[in-house]
Amino acid sequence: QVFGEREVALSHLEVMRRVGFQWVEVFAAPGHFDWQEEAAVQRMAGWLRELDMRVCSLHAPWAPGQDIAALDDAQRERSLRAVERAVDALVALSGHYLIVHPGEAPAGAQAKAVQMRHAEESLRRIARHCAAHGVQAALENPPPYELCGATADMQRLYRRLAGEPALCACFDTGHAHCTPAGVAGIARVPAPVAVIHLS
Repeated sequence: QVFGEREVALSHLEVMRRVGFQWVEVFAAPGHFDWQEEAAVQRMAGWLRELDMRVCSLHAPWAPGQDIAALDDAQRERSLRAVERAVDALVALSGHYLIVHPGEAPAGAQAKAVQMRHAEESLRRIARHCAAHGVQAALENPPPYELCGATADMQRLYRRLAGEPALCACFDTGHAHCTPAGVAGIARVPAPVAVIHLS
């Protein structure tokens, strides 16, 4: 997130490499990294090779209108296709993990159950797409204002997805500190923790 609000340039990577970082996470976000453009992905790959750096993970698209649990079918499908293109970018960058959130904000008590079902279905599709491309989907615990922001909801979703071999967990300490369960919630995550966002 150090350079999350600006377009990634070679100079940013050079700064990170100079102070000792060898691995980076790239964010598929507008204005930061154009994961949908092959030329931009290849340029990033070239910079990383030049600096002897590696991509650990790529954060799935997260922007207004991007919601894999959307109630609107067309919006949900567009969002899923964007995530699948992000997997292509991750593979091209020789990365290992796609970081993904369950969905945007809950749409109210009655709609939440539907959103939860959509999130589960979408995450299964994403995990299977990742498996087919030799990478893993790391489901991140979100902040409390997003879908599954409650620890119990997130744990329920992890349990329902437990049979997906290409799905693991990303634990974000900053998000955890915003929830009543806090970091203790990680002890009850029924999935291997592959990535930690330490904040």
